[in-house]
Amino acid sequence: MKKIPLTWQMAVAAVAAMLCWYVFPVAAEYAGELTDLYIRLLSLILMPYVFLNMMHVFTKENTEGVFGRIALKNLTWFVVVQTFAVAVSVFLSDIIFQNFEVKPDNTGVYKGFNQQKNFGDFIFTAVPENFYDAVISNNLLTIVLITCILGYLASKCKDRTRTYLLSFFSSFSDLIQKCAELTLNLAPIGVFCFMSRLLVQGGVFDFNANLTPFIIAVSVSLMLYAFVTLPLIVKITAKTGAFRFLKIFSSTLLISAISRNSILGMPVTANKMSKEAGVTNLGIPFFSLPLTTVLSFCGTSIYLCVAALYTAQAYGINMSFSEGIILVLSCVFISVASFETPLKLTVLLFPVLERLGIPIEGIGVLTVCDLFFSFVCSGVDSWSNLCANIVIAASEGGLSPQPSAKP
Repeated sequence: MKKIPLTWQMAVAAVAAMLCWYVFPVAAEYAGELTDLYIRLLSLILMPYVFLNMMHVFTKENTEGVFGRIALKNLTWFVVVQTFAVAVSVFLSDIIFQNFEVKPDNTGVYKGFNQQKNFGDFIFTAVPENFYDAVISNNLLTIVLITCILGYLASKCKDRTRTYLLSFFSSFSDLIQKCAELTLNLAPIGVFCFMSRLLVQGGVFDFNANLTPFIIAVSVSLMLYAFVTLPLIVKITAKTGAFRFLKIFSSTLLISAISRNSILGMPVTANKMSKEAGVTNLGIPFFSLPLTTVLSFCGTSIYLCVAALYTAQAYGINMSFSEGIILVLSCVFISVASFETPLKLTVLLFPVLERLGIPIEGIGVLTVCDLFFSFVCSGVDSWSNLCANIVIAASEGGLSPQPSAKP
C-alpha cells in the first residue's frame, strides 16, 4: 500500500482538528494543550542538531576558505535580497495606501515598549557569559558563532586529532538526524494540536475595516516576494525551477508556518535538503542553512516595514526619501530579533517608530494581525532561506540537477 505523503497527512490533521473543535470543543481544548509539548520537541533537537552537524562538516575535510566564502554569500543575500524585497514592498504599499482612506485607531495600544530588545541588544547577547546559558536559552546565534570558532580551531588540529573528532561528531550527527526524522514523522500530530489551540483561542480573523489596506498591502508584498521574486532569483542564478523544491519541502514549510517560528523547522529542512533536494555539498544544509536562518527573516521584514508605513500614513506623516531608507534598513535588521517576540511582531517596530517620530500608539491596532501573519511570515521566511541555500549550493557546484520529490 502506497504511503500517504506527509504534506497530505498534515492537511488531513488540520481538517480533523477543525471537525474536532466543531463537534467536541472540549477535546479540542485538551489537544491544544499538547501544542507546547511538540514545540519543546522541536526546540529539544534544535541546538544539538546545529552544533553536531556543523562540527561534523568542519572536521570532515580541510576546506580552507570555503566556509568564509559561504558565510560571505549568506551575508550578501541578507543585505542585498532582503533589502530589495523590503524596498519593493514599501513602493507597492504606498501605491495601495493612496487608494484607501487610512485613519488612525488607538483602541489597541500595546504596553511594554521599554521591555523589548532592539537589534543592538540582540547582537550584544551573541557573546554569552557561558556556553550553557546559550544552550538553555536556545540562542541560535550564539551557538552558530561558538560552533564556527570551535570548528575553525578543529580544522587546524593535527590529522590524528581531527580523525577522532570526525568519528565522534559523525556518530552523533547520524543519531541527531534520526531524531529529526522522528520529529518530521510526528508533524501531523503537531499540526492537529496547533490547529486545535488556534481554533479554541479564536480571534485570528478579528480585523476591523480600517485594516483592509494594511492586510492587502502585506498580502500582495509577501506573495510577490514568495512567488515571483524568489523563483526568478533561483531560475537566473541556479538555472533551475524553484517550485519543484516547494513540492519537496512543502511539509517542512508547513511545520515552520504552523509553529510560527522558522527557526524550529530548520533541522527537518536541513535533513530533507541533504537527502531529497539534490544538495551534495554538506556545508550547505549543515553550515549555510543555520547561518541563513539566524540572519534572514525577509517575510517578517516586509510585514514590519508595511506596518510602519501604514502607521505613518494613518497619522498623515509623509516620510522623506532618506527616512524611507532608514525605515527599510531598520526593518531589515530588527527582524533578526523576531523569534524572541513571538506573536507580537509589531512590538519590534517601537524603536523604529520612535526614531522616525511616528506615534507609537498607532501600532496598537495592528497587533490583532500579528497572530494570523505570524503564520504567513514564518512560512515565507523559511521559503526565502531555502531558496537562498539552493542558490548558494548551485554557486558552490553542490546542487544535483534532478532532485527527488518526496513531500
